[in-house]
Amino acid sequence: MTDPGEWAQIENPDAIVLTTLDGKVVQWNAGAQAVFGYTADEATSVVYLK
Repeated sequence: MTDPGEWAQIENPDAIVLTTLDGKVVQWNAGAQAVFGYTADEATSVVYLK
């Protein structure tokens, strides 16, 4: 992992969720898992905006 932004996202205790403009989750960190209760695999398989 060489991108500082990627490292900050992974090591950050806050929930960080990145989505595409159409609502597909593309990044989900451990903080998001702690807050929302879904694993990254579960969260990235759903489109949240319709």
